[in-house]
Amino acid sequence: MVIKKILNNNCVVGVDHNNREFVVMGNGVAFRKMKNDVIDPNHIQKIFVSKSSGMTQKLSNIASNVPVEYVKVTDEIVNRIRRENKINLNDLVYLSLCDHIAFAIQRFTEGSCINATFLWEVKNLFPTEYQCGLLALEVIGKRFDISLPEDEAGFIALHVINASSEQGKSIFKETVKIVQNLLTIVKSHMRTPIDENSISYQRLMTHLRFFAKRILDSENSDIYNLDSMFDSFVETYGDENLDCVEEITRWIHDNCKYIVSKDEKLYLLIHLKRCLQKMNNYVDSYLI
Repeated sequence: MVIKKILNNNCVVGVDHNNREFVVMGNGVAFRKMKNDVIDPNHIQKIFVSKSSGMTQKLSNIASNVPVEYVKVTDEIVNRIRRENKINLNDLVYLSLCDHIAFAIQRFTEGSCINATFLWEVKNLFPTEYQCGLLALEVIGKRFDISLPEDEAGFIALHVINASSEQGKSIFKETVKIVQNLLTIVKSHMRTPIDENSISYQRLMTHLRFFAKRILDSENSDIYNLDSMFDSFVETYGDENLDCVEEITRWIHDNCKYIVSKDEKLYLLIHLKRCLQKMNNYVDSYLI
């Protein structure tokens, strides 16, 4: 691989023998180098493959302004997320996360912080990604001896969501929209407040998140044929939450063009029941 363009001392645009372009980062990778010089592999820390000349330009703009120490800390964060949380992240996360970390540290040192207005949604709907954000704050804190605010964990979680899915931003926005509307319906039917710190509530949130994903993916959940179990549950425990579930069903049909199966209705009934009172083992056994 040879140098096509030097961006700074630590970053170049390289090209291989097939004329494919790469953005290459590494400490001193361009030191005393010129265009068409061979890139020393011993100085390469990260190679980013671009799919188009436009993408190369975007990568170059970010990479040329990111100090190499942020590349190192980002590499550690991404490797730990992949290893500890088993999340498959695409390599573009290195650049987006590097850029965010640099900007976040700059804001912090200047005493200017941005609130993550979506933090509640991230914590409750994407808890694994949120934990990745906390992990990142821990690594950054140890490396640079600073304590970034919790809001930054929310921002980093969004980078993880985006890098783990081709439709990351869209999925996040649509999931939040669906879950917020379903929660509004649920709370309008509840006679008593729901304990949002309870395990049952967290289980409900997790269920609603994956329910939203199935809706967005148009995946039918009617795979266990639980019609008789649904009828048995209603007969045994009454239908106090059935109106809520039916309103949810209508909202989803009208707004998402998705037909809610009896399987899904049963799970919703169980989670709603568990949020309102402690259930015995018989009810718990309905949860698969």
